[in-house]
Amino acid sequence: MKNWLKALILLTVTGLLVFALAYDINSDSKIEVATVLPKYRTIEKKVVVSGVIQPLRLVKVNSNISGVVEQLFVKPGDVVKNGQFLAKVKFVSDPIERERLLRNLSTVTVKYENDQRQFVRNKRLFENKVISKMEYEQYETAYFISKAEVESIRAELKLYEGEMETGQISNIIASTAAGTVLELPVEAGGNVLGKNSFNEGTIIAKIADTGKLRFVGSVSEDDVNEPHLGMPTLLEIGTSGRHKLKGSLEYIAPLGQIVDGITRFEIHAMLPTATLDGYIIRAGSSATAQIVTAKRTKALSVEEKDLIFDGDSVSVELLVGENVKKKPIELGLSDGLIVEVTRGLNLKDRIKVKTEKIQK
Repeated sequence: MKNWLKALILLTVTGLLVFALAYDINSDSKIEVATVLPKYRTIEKKVVVSGVIQPLRLVKVNSNISGVVEQLFVKPGDVVKNGQFLAKVKFVSDPIERERLLRNLSTVTVKYENDQRQFVRNKRLFENKVISKMEYEQYETAYFISKAEVESIRAELKLYEGEMETGQISNIIASTAAGTVLELPVEAGGNVLGKNSFNEGTIIAKIADTGKLRFVGSVSEDDVNEPHLGMPTLLEIGTSGRHKLKGSLEYIAPLGQIVDGITRFEIHAMLPTATLDGYIIRAGSSATAQIVTAKRTKALSVEEKDLIFDGDSVSVELLVGENVKKKPIELGLSDGLIVEVTRGLNLKDRIKVKTEKIQK
């Protein structure tokens, strides 16, 4: 009885092994190679550049005098006209400098009064033809020079007192262009330096026409020869990907700048508008530019991932019947994912996909 039971168990195990082997062989027969067919596609080679939106013309209004900002008449976002008052600067007096000006004023006033008396007296003599015109003009010139010196020193003294003198050096800072106030770098109470031969002066305001904007970015030295002036440029404003518009490449810098060890060249692209379906494009917004440097339409193409590269040669594996054969091909334009095939393939060729075998 026991022998019979052992024989039954052995027979069952053997049958299961035979069944499993047969199933495995049958399964292998159902595994096939995945293939794709070449397709006609439009291929575009692009240079993608990250950058920022900037106004076409940015005007920096600097302080004329040194002192403290006493009052600001505008705020960021205000639209101003050329000549409109922006800020008032209180001239911070230096006691030593003030004393020097007072001494100078006293000296030039004495000279001015003397030149004035000489001018009046000699003018009467000239009118009576007692002296020549040349002699008279010398007194006249001396008088007007002395007068200008007195007025100049008086204007400086008034600035020390924080007063505005129309037609002279002013402590009122006015806009030098029409546009929108983008930034006021100095707040009321802040110190400012006046512009002179050695100093540009503290920036009081930055003003620009926000209706005229441009994209500013940079390309590496490897890509700088691909774009050309006038090329269409697709601009994507912000990071959402919803705001896109077409511009044109208008500037490529002739001189590169080294940034993080890489030589880069600045590029500009004009924006055709500052609004897009109600969306206001603002200066300082991040943006991405896509410049199409080459394009092929109806190009026979395949995915680059299915190619086999061997040195300078390129080939694909074709499924012919039940066999896989390697075939050399020649390539054209590529966008990094899809590549044009100029020779070696047709629409009916079944290209082996470089993946694992799949089940039916």
